[in-house]
Amino acid sequence: MRRRININLKNLNNEKDNNKNNNNIETKRLSQKEYFDLIEKGDLNLIEQSFNNNEINDPNIIEDITNQTVLFHLLIKSKNDNEALKILEFLIKKGKCDPLLMDKNQQNILFYSVAAGFYNCTYYLLSNFDFKPTYLDINLQNPLFYAVKYNRALIGNLLILNEFDINIKDKNGKNLLDYIENDKQKDILKILKKHSINDENKKFEKRLIREGKFNLLNVWNNNNIEDNFNIDTDKVYCILMKKKNNKNKENGIKYNNYGNLEYILKNNFLEKNGIVANKIFNNIYEIINDRELKIENNNKMDIDE
Repeated sequence: MRRRININLKNLNNEKDNNKNNNNIETKRLSQKEYFDLIEKGDLNLIEQSFNNNEINDPNIIEDITNQTVLFHLLIKSKNDNEALKILEFLIKKGKCDPLLMDKNQQNILFYSVAAGFYNCTYYLLSNFDFKPTYLDINLQNPLFYAVKYNRALIGNLLILNEFDINIKDKNGKNLLDYIENDKQKDILKILKKHSINDENKKFEKRLIREGKFNLLNVWNNNNIEDNFNIDTDKVYCILMKKKNNKNKENGIKYNNYGNLEYILKNNFLEKNGIVANKIFNNIYEIINDRELKIENNNKMDIDE
């Protein structure tokens, strides 16, 4: 005796449709434009959701015309340093985006972070990745030129203390002082003056007189410039010592005792960074006094992550 089996074709078809729809959702991928637009919106929650849903084909996809990744677009479009930093960290750590890639102008994202005036992003990039101070873009300029052009004084100070050349000339033979054009650049001029930039044959001073830029001339000739730029020197110290620390890990050396700061700087750090190290050493103790910090004998500052 045969058993009769009733099959509900309508339900079966619905089930197939649902499976088809689910498959479509699972395999959905953002186009290049959609991916770049997503990053430019600056919504970290949406970005995380897209990565978690596996909607990103290639996080390092490069735009054809500019040769830029989404990291460039993030720094170009962002208006807030802290928000940009959160997304930047996520894209690099979770998305595996490469911060060292260069665009068609042979610039990496450090140039764009400086131009945007994003101190926290710049600090993050310098302290975590190997952005070489000697690297120049297509115009033979380093990021300091952009700190000067956009009057990024604190960032300029950060770059100089991290050994970016202050006396460099670009492909047109211009130095940093040649890009000081108006009174809005007073702060960065103070930084250049503070770090003793070389004014060959008083060329800069003569130009200011010739062009009637006497406000800038007064800043340049002021030998008692009020220094408001040492506030972040302790962070700079951490960057430099962290790099030194990484080099010595193989030898089992670990510098993490704040009390050994003088010994570290004046004995282990003079080989390549002597001038910078001594500047930092002097400034750090000024910071401690200014902030009235009480450092106990056993208080340690771990400069490793």
